[in-house]
Amino acid sequence: MTVTDRFFELVKTYANMEIEYPSLKAVTIAQWMLETGKGKSLLFTKYMNAGGIKWRPEMEGFGKPVDYNAHDGLDDYVAFFSLEHFVRGYWRFIERAPYKGWRAHTVNPMDYIRFIKKCGYAEDDSYPEKVEKLLPEATALLVMASRDNDKPPALTTWPKDGLIPFAKQYPRRMRTKGPYEGGNASGVCLHHTAGKPGTGTLEYGIGQGYAFLLIDRDGSLHQAHDIREWGHHAGTSAWKGLSGAVSDDLIGIEVSSAGRLTVHNGKKWPWWAVEAGYPAGQHIPDEDCIYQPETDEDEVQGWYQRITPAQEAMIEKVCAWLLPRTSKHILVSHYEVARPVGRKNDIGGMSMSMTELRQMLRTKYGLKVLP
Repeated sequence: MTVTDRFFELVKTYANMEIEYPSLKAVTIAQWMLETGKGKSLLFTKYMNAGGIKWRPEMEGFGKPVDYNAHDGLDDYVAFFSLEHFVRGYWRFIERAPYKGWRAHTVNPMDYIRFIKKCGYAEDDSYPEKVEKLLPEATALLVMASRDNDKPPALTTWPKDGLIPFAKQYPRRMRTKGPYEGGNASGVCLHHTAGKPGTGTLEYGIGQGYAFLLIDRDGSLHQAHDIREWGHHAGTSAWKGLSGAVSDDLIGIEVSSAGRLTVHNGKKWPWWAVEAGYPAGQHIPDEDCIYQPETDEDEVQGWYQRITPAQEAMIEKVCAWLLPRTSKHILVSHYEVARPVGRKNDIGGMSMSMTELRQMLRTKYGLKVLP
């Protein structure tokens, strides 16, 4: 083998991942062989950066900035958190504005390389030719790695302590029912709390014997149980391919929101204000409300408290972290799984539908997301 062991680990990781255009795997491996000197560059051996990728804001969540003295001088490059983070970070990097239109150049893999070179990925005029020269070897490596992959890469396993690295740990813990069957959750189920902001939802959940994650209004993620273990969060529910209720298969995420609102005297009111007789000052301001149209297939029509941009950013971040680690990559809303159909209306209030959220995660991160 002419590449380093670590580079072959990158190829094995990549071979086991789903990306939007699998036909581009071999040519991007050839590109990374060129960028790293077949795995020998310091940028790769020390920082798992196989693409010569400089730090850009879009790399947040994939790695951290680090000073690195390359052939063109000292600059901020990306120190990736893992080989898998590099792969996903590379495709996120290509989603940036300078490479807009790259999908129109995916029929012929070398057209893709020529296009991104033209857009500024590399300065060397002979860059495409050098990549093409390495393509047969890269293709062979990909075949070898595919044969060698008899289990998912360790980089998508759960942390040994069961803690999400970017979650705030709540001091009191929720009760769980034990590990997921087979040792792995099948996916994620999104809820809204239909309550007031803050960690009171966690206290309520502890009292009821529930187990879920919480995303508060400021976008902070709160964890109160081992993510490798399941607990109740979805009630009577079902989903194709899962047996029984979904709580023992799907990780529950509650997003802090008043939920569906009642319109009264031109104002939008949460349920607790309705029950109290519409007391002054307890309505939800118009700028904090969003109307869910009837045309949306995976949400219920009506006015909702808006899920904040910070919350949507955390939904994206935590789903991108959780889903590759699940066994079936399912992402659904409580509305979609609740039985009888129509029993629940969450999650409402997002700026996108569940269908759009799933597609965004596929496109932006190269994830497999069902349905």
